[in-house]
Amino acid sequence: MQTDKVVINDINKSDKVYAFLLFLLSPLLSVIVSINKYKASWAKNIIWLYAAFYGFTFVIGNSTSDVNRYKSQFMNMKYYDYSVTEYFQYLLSNEHSFDYLQPLIMFIMSYFTDDFRIVMAIFGLIFGYFYSRNIWNILSFCKGRMPKIVVLFLAVFAIIYTVWDINVLRFTIASHIFFYGTFNYLVNKKKWGILIAASAMLMHYTLSLAFIVLLIYKFVGNRSRIYFLMFLVSLVASEINLSSIRNSMTFLPKNLQEDSNDYINEDYKEYRQGINERKNFRGKFYQPALKWSAVILLIYVFFRRKVWLEKHPLWFKFYCFTLLFFTIFNFLSSIPVMNRFVFLAILFALAFLAVYFTYNKTLIDSKVNLLVVPLLLFYFVVKFRIGLEFTGFFTLIGNPILALYNEGDIAFINFLK
Repeated sequence: MQTDKVVINDINKSDKVYAFLLFLLSPLLSVIVSINKYKASWAKNIIWLYAAFYGFTFVIGNSTSDVNRYKSQFMNMKYYDYSVTEYFQYLLSNEHSFDYLQPLIMFIMSYFTDDFRIVMAIFGLIFGYFYSRNIWNILSFCKGRMPKIVVLFLAVFAIIYTVWDINVLRFTIASHIFFYGTFNYLVNKKKWGILIAASAMLMHYTLSLAFIVLLIYKFVGNRSRIYFLMFLVSLVASEINLSSIRNSMTFLPKNLQEDSNDYINEDYKEYRQGINERKNFRGKFYQPALKWSAVILLIYVFFRRKVWLEKHPLWFKFYCFTLLFFTIFNFLSSIPVMNRFVFLAILFALAFLAVYFTYNKTLIDSKVNLLVVPLLLFYFVVKFRIGLEFTGFFTLIGNPILALYNEGDIAFINFLK
């Protein structure tokens, strides 16, 4: 028996060495191997490293991308050459925000390099840690052979806020930090998880709203029927008057109230609606397709909850939190920029659904899942296509050594138009 364990350990070590050597030669191929060997302890670290590599080879697909603003911010830091004292005074004197992590990381990096690719690699590394851990946290509860629908749930989970979304930087990373902390707190019963969840607001201040919802759940507890009724109401509620929302947000910190006023007005809402109307079919409907897939399945689970869910209190708790989170941000989604939190809610929903349908494989389960498969596939394909705007050939066929000598890669999407 002891000999068998030694042999298994030796195989695992050799696979690990092989995987990391393969990463140096072909990062993308090593990712494919790690997905195939996802049960190995090293697999998640390959995804982590690839996120850093992607950041280094990140292609700025167009001039309107958010990443352009971050690049200008970094170059200004180099130009003005702040002292540590001057920069900290500037950072702490900013009354409109308390998301200090992103500018602080950039400021530190400005002392070591003027290459923005390295800065993006660092953000990719930070993103990759939480991203990979979130996926593998879910996988740790999907024992045995996973049904195909669960594989699809995980694939969509992995692409909602994925590596090319470091284009928007702060919210993408903050979302995965919040998910990581909340999942560990609610599911893995790690008390430190709530501190990690709270730290997400230091990357993007609006995550303070998500943390408030977590605190509400902590004190209110599991109220599945109430949450479910509120959830249904949030889906059919009429358009909320934005001025009434603005008047009701006085409980928020002053900086949050001031920044929110930029978005809680009819002119801004009309501007966003105008942008949406100019989109093609894919652009208009891929996000609603994802949302309604999650909604259908969460409703289905509520009516089937006594079969499995209430026998597993851990996941009943997670389901209740997901309903509450989804409900609150459904109501707030009439504020254009708050719609992004709906997708954070969907991260929680997909994590729950992946575990639920790993253990629930009845005929009726399969039939309900068939309803959402086309919608989820539609979302996945469109989101993958969007990713090609920020993905160059070096990201796909290059390696860390060759990437050092490559500048000005062309986005892959240009060859598909």
